[in-house]
Amino acid sequence: MADEKLWKTVPFYPNTLVDLFQNDIGDRIEERVKKIRSCLSKKRYTPFSNLFEQNQNFPDLHYNLSITQNQTYGRFVQATGNINAGEKIGEAKAFAAVLDKTDMPYCLTCFVTKTSKFPICCARCKAVYCSKDCAEMNKTHKYECATIIQTIKFGPNIDAKCAMQMLFKSLAIFKENVGMMCEAVKGMLSAPHNNNNAIQTTCPVQVNNGRSRFVAIMRLEGETYPGFESHLILAIHILQKCEKIVELFHYYPHFLQHLLGHFLKAINQNSFMVPVPDGEDRTVIRMLIFDTFSYFNHACSPNALHFIEGNRMTLISSCPISTQQEVNICYKECGAENDTNQRRQLLKSEWGFDCNCTRCMYGHQYGKEITQNDIDCVPPFLDVCKKKLQNYAGSFWDTWKGALIIKYNNLLAERADV
Repeated sequence: MADEKLWKTVPFYPNTLVDLFQNDIGDRIEERVKKIRSCLSKKRYTPFSNLFEQNQNFPDLHYNLSITQNQTYGRFVQATGNINAGEKIGEAKAFAAVLDKTDMPYCLTCFVTKTSKFPICCARCKAVYCSKDCAEMNKTHKYECATIIQTIKFGPNIDAKCAMQMLFKSLAIFKENVGMMCEAVKGMLSAPHNNNNAIQTTCPVQVNNGRSRFVAIMRLEGETYPGFESHLILAIHILQKCEKIVELFHYYPHFLQHLLGHFLKAINQNSFMVPVPDGEDRTVIRMLIFDTFSYFNHACSPNALHFIEGNRMTLISSCPISTQQEVNICYKECGAENDTNQRRQLLKSEWGFDCNCTRCMYGHQYGKEITQNDIDCVPPFLDVCKKKLQNYAGSFWDTWKGALIIKYNNLLAERADV
């Protein structure tokens, strides 16, 4: 328990819990989330430019954010200017998104529940769109329409399905010119700034059109994993039964294998798995992979909140972010109930890295886990903050709670050293 005399004798530091709630920061963030969720729930999305000022090179990001790299963090998203708490700092549509089942009540383009009384149906198969706009925007369905792909229940092999969807997206970007796509990859390999022909070692300078998004995806890191070969064999086997794909890659069979292999590796370490209800007491898994957003590093107590609606992800700053500070998100919900070892093991198994974020290093260094009990020792004059902590619900509360708890514990550590 905190010593109240200590709290009364030591002046406040700039990073206290109280500062996070000054000017109703918590309320503003919550209100911002509600407005954006309301916007995303509509069939016709509000254009990005109407919601936040975009970066010219990375239009999915706030104008004060950019992608950079160094030896400490690798490639990461960094603030190039000050950002206030509660600001919308990014929104993006997934490069590829799939469901693990084929008979689900979701629009094939935007992945929102098909609520329209008069949905648009594909003339050749059972695919359904929530609106005419979504039907016209979909440029990848033609590759899988009325093929074996729509008859397979992928289940745990959803990685293979997502890799194929990434292939279809790439074909749409290059307008089915496989030779040009192959030359684009060769150009990345032959660039002078690449070491040992590793295209994943460089940082994208812009992601503002179809081809630059393809390049950003090709620069994502990934490694083979248990089940990699079976997923690759399954994807190739299915595509060999699709006449259109066989025709396009007739002169590039090895290139097709390399593309699928790279996509599977990228999926393993960069995709998001989102369980969603299907309205019939069943759980459906939605897998999404993003281009620009894949360059955000993880932190168990992040300074940016993210949530997914349909096939879009939105980011909001959870606290003030200063110039040159790294901006990170939480890949997996990390509530106060998870101890350091559990979180690190989970992240290692799912994304293949050892988490060394502030929250994990704090728990490792002090041998003290950050739990709900830590909030209970907040002295009386911080009761307002404590009540606000308890008012949040769901994954939003978990993520925001983590950010508050780590700041509170850091304050305790600072004052204990006085």
